[in-house]
Amino acid sequence: MSSRVGSSGAFRRRGIDLTNGVAVALALILSVLFASRCGGGLFSVGPTADASLPVERLVDAAGQRVPIRHYRRIASVGIVADRLLLELSEPDRIVAFTRRARHVYQGYRFSPRKAVLGPGDIERLLALQPDLVLINKFTPSSFRQALRRAGIQTFDLGGMYGLPSLVKAIERVGALVGRAAAGRQQARRFVERLESIARRLPSGTPQRSAIYLGLHGGTLTGGSRGTSFHEILRFAGLRDAAAATLSGWPRMSAETVLAIDPEVILTQTGMARRLCQRPGFAKVRACRPGGQLVELPAQLLVDPGLPILEAAERLYAAVYGQQRQRRAR
Repeated sequence: MSSRVGSSGAFRRRGIDLTNGVAVALALILSVLFASRCGGGLFSVGPTADASLPVERLVDAAGQRVPIRHYRRIASVGIVADRLLLELSEPDRIVAFTRRARHVYQGYRFSPRKAVLGPGDIERLLALQPDLVLINKFTPSSFRQALRRAGIQTFDLGGMYGLPSLVKAIERVGALVGRAAAGRQQARRFVERLESIARRLPSGTPQRSAIYLGLHGGTLTGGSRGTSFHEILRFAGLRDAAAATLSGWPRMSAETVLAIDPEVILTQTGMARRLCQRPGFAKVRACRPGGQLVELPAQLLVDPGLPILEAAERLYAAVYGQQRQRRAR
């Protein structure tokens, strides 16, 4: 009798052990499946292209919720997006840049690519059969509607109003091409490099005041808070003297410039002499002895995207480089 009881108890123990074993195995399988779904886990060897995406849809500047998926034929109709695609996307997924891309700063980098004429060349763009087109604030509504009727997904990057909007654009394009982590990393490194420029100033060096001025068809135009010109000035270690009273791209007069009276004027190549020859400018500090006018290529200055880094570096070298050399002597 006792032997039967012992045998029965042994069977029960084996059954319990078997049940526990199945439960442990099932738990392990479920944990692995859950971990893989979350982008990590015991057997993760690193993030995949889509694992770093925080959401399945991304809201663009127009409020449209755009699905994040593997777009294979991407086109751009704006120079900022052109450069970001060049940095973040695989080349074989890009079917078109803007034609203007070949004529901007470092345009040679775009030369092997197909180009569309711009917002007015919708038929040529449709012939390329894109599945995603990056547009911006200046894309005409007729162009947007034509893409919508053709069933083509668009993403509106909006306008560029200084560094915050550019950082957002970098991160959004990274997410759209399935490289969200790379986009965030590029944005972070870009800001770090910008911030490092002014830190090169020797201790005790006074910060010089400056403004941006452009001369187009006899009209003076500035660029202050909320523009890439403001960012170039401040990251070059200069104080934007117009920022206290002006923002955006205001029309300027000799009286306004004289009231601001900057030590430095940033302008486009070929404009410095013409500026100082204008009536009233002889009294502006930048045009007097001790003042300074810095000319940079128009292609570099008018691009509100990634080239602002090089523009700030060049401006810093032009304004503070000679001071550093004199101190070194």
